[in-house]
Amino acid sequence: MDFAVSLPVSVIFVVSLLLCLALLRVAEVVGKSLDLVDRPNERKTHSGDIPLVGGICIFLTILFLQIIAPMDPVVLVAGALLIAIGIADDYLDLSPRLRLAVQAMAGAILIWGGYQITHLGGLLIGDALLLSGVSAVLFSLLCMIGVVNAINMIDGADGLAGGVVAISAAALLSITMLAGAGIETTGGLIVILGAVLAFLTFNSGVFGSNHKVFLGDSGSMFLGIVLAAYYIGLSQGSDAYLSPVAAGWVFGLPLMDSVSVMVARMRNGKSPLKAGRDHLHHRLADKGFTSGRAVALMLTLHAVLVLIGFIGNHYALSESVMFWGFVSLVVAYHFASPLLLFHGTSGSLGGKRSVRQ
Repeated sequence: MDFAVSLPVSVIFVVSLLLCLALLRVAEVVGKSLDLVDRPNERKTHSGDIPLVGGICIFLTILFLQIIAPMDPVVLVAGALLIAIGIADDYLDLSPRLRLAVQAMAGAILIWGGYQITHLGGLLIGDALLLSGVSAVLFSLLCMIGVVNAINMIDGADGLAGGVVAISAAALLSITMLAGAGIETTGGLIVILGAVLAFLTFNSGVFGSNHKVFLGDSGSMFLGIVLAAYYIGLSQGSDAYLSPVAAGWVFGLPLMDSVSVMVARMRNGKSPLKAGRDHLHHRLADKGFTSGRAVALMLTLHAVLVLIGFIGNHYALSESVMFWGFVSLVVAYHFASPLLLFHGTSGSLGGKRSVRQ
């Protein structure tokens, strides 16, 4: 019997959590010594130099636990590529075009490994929409790059990106476990969940502000490509566990916010991938919300979206209704959020703000 199969889910989770905690404790010291840190600037209002090692430790945790919770090697290779370019970006602040090119390379690796969107579900009334050939490759690549950048863009406040990933990973894990999937499918999700929760303890300052760490671009892009692989892997094929439409809901807030921001930037003649202070967490901060309250509000919204996707997938609700419902929500969010959050001012709700990027 495979060793991984013999271990209970709870044991794999605890091992992942403890291992990542240990790695983070070591990496925070190493990160500072190597000057792999995030410093405050005009866009980043946190205090002090914070090590950008969270994503590296999550990646190492997954790598070390392959023997008990395997993940597809193709996903690890694509993820390693983004870890490498993310570290370089954290040091050198690379151009968006170079980052985009490497993200496309990572996506191409996944496509070569079989992660390709060929089934879009019943978006319209009637038969499911199918893709093939070049259209499937290009659409798959676009979706992968979109997920990577959506997670990267939302990583702007303590606990936000990690919390979003944890909620989505928990939903994917629940979906696969309820469907009776084996450890080869669920193992990676269990490890991700444990490692991300370990990261969140450091990121949120549970061990004190002196031990705080950030994901870094390496971490946000790595988690983005891994989530993209799971969204595609679980929603395609004859034994799919996840409806392609429900996958959009389970991606939730990052998808909704990034689409809105990128459309607004392009309408204003700006690069959709250039960093700025126009995401929801920035809007809430400018409105007077503390970082903690803004993150709590956004994670609650994300959890609601994920829950809708989970319910829709579990009860096989109409894909066309689910799809157009999500599209309507994104459109409403795009036009309503600036009106709700930009007009008027609000006093501080107390506490210290800590909003980045």
